[in-house]
Amino acid sequence: MKNVQRKLILPALVMGLGVFGAFVSTAHTAATFAPEIGYVENDQPCDTPVSCDTSGEELCTLVINDQEQIARGKLTPVSDCTVPLFRPVQN
Repeated sequence: MKNVQRKLILPALVMGLGVFGAFVSTAHTAATFAPEIGYVENDQPCDTPVSCDTSGEELCTLVINDQEQIARGKLTPVSDCTVPLFRPVQN
């Protein structure tokens, strides 16, 4: 009887520990970087996408034709690029 309980309980505990570990590691990763697509003006407004972050210290920029352009985000997919975005933190 004890052998049967071990065969059922031990795999369930291992599986539960694995699921818990997956959620903990995902939550930590999501909290460190909140990606946001920013856009810079190349030929037209908001035409060149760049990966930015929603928080930080330095503004998100992209160099085009030897000129540094500030990337801005959109409030909605059809709105203008007006939301200030920041450079992603490098780990």
